[in-house]
Amino acid sequence: MKRFYVKADVLFFSSNQGGRFCIPVGDGYAPYLRIVSSEVVLPVRINGMPTVASKFEITYAVELELTYYPQIDYSSLIFGITFELVEGPKVIGNGQVTSNRYEREVG
Repeated sequence: MKRFYVKADVLFFSSNQGGRFCIPVGDGYAPYLRIVSSEVVLPVRINGMPTVASKFEITYAVELELTYYPQIDYSSLIFGITFELVEGPKVIGNGQVTSNRYEREVG
């Protein structure tokens, strides 16, 4: 089975700054991304977070799984695009895409 991905740098806001109470740990955290320049909102799964509790306000290099590609149009996730991480109406972080879309076999 093929899965599709982009690489990104993400930063999570602390609860003092309106973000989360804790950093997601490990693979599989599934927020939405809101593209800053277009207000497009996309579901993704974040892989590559540390497997132990980590710190806020630092950048993590992660892989974003384009969970519903090709049923959902992820073409706006191109190299250099900036986005917000959202949980419902709450902005809990931000990031930038650092690669173009790629695919690989899994499972």
